[in-house]
Amino acid sequence: MSSRAAAADYRWFQQRYGDLETYCFTLVHRISPGELLQALGAEPQMRIVSVDGLRQPAQKAIVERDQILAGVTAVGEWCLMVEIGGFLGALDGAMRPLSKGRTVVSNQRGISGESYFSRWHDGALCLRFDHAFAGDREGSHPDEYLTDMRESGYDIRDDEDDDSDIDFERQFAAGFALSERITGIELTSTLFTSAEFVAGEARWQDW
Repeated sequence: MSSRAAAADYRWFQQRYGDLETYCFTLVHRISPGELLQALGAEPQMRIVSVDGLRQPAQKAIVERDQILAGVTAVGEWCLMVEIGGFLGALDGAMRPLSKGRTVVSNQRGISGESYFSRWHDGALCLRFDHAFAGDREGSHPDEYLTDMRESGYDIRDDEDDDSDIDFERQFAAGFALSERITGIELTSTLFTSAEFVAGEARWQDW
């Protein structure tokens, strides 16, 4: 891909959505929103405009039914799946089979503990690392995007014990930049405020 995105290009996300404690943004290639929801065992239930519009129904799904609301919209040849408070896009059991014949890239932040950037392709986990410790990578091709990781803004030092000067917010923004470099899809504030999502609830316990 020709994108040269960097963490600074996604500074708007922290300014606009910095109050989100946990989320997962996943891009899936060559699939329709309905097919993506079906693959997750989620029936399309509603249409919701904007990422902000997903907040309340997502919280209700978690609190009242212990399920995750996935909102999906088409962006070019890709589908963007947004989970507020969710993490299906970071689960290997859910994304590995979905990636057969296609690419899946996810940028996830947990409320506490581990938060992952992941890339799957054709049924294999190619790259995964904790945003806070990008020097410790796993997958079948852990160093394939090493240059892009550096240029996106990741600190890729190997020493996990010394994180005193790591800018964690920059690391998460770098995840959006790296996703753009891999997929060619720029996630913009305009997209987040205007996109119409097809939304359905899925059982995280199935994975």
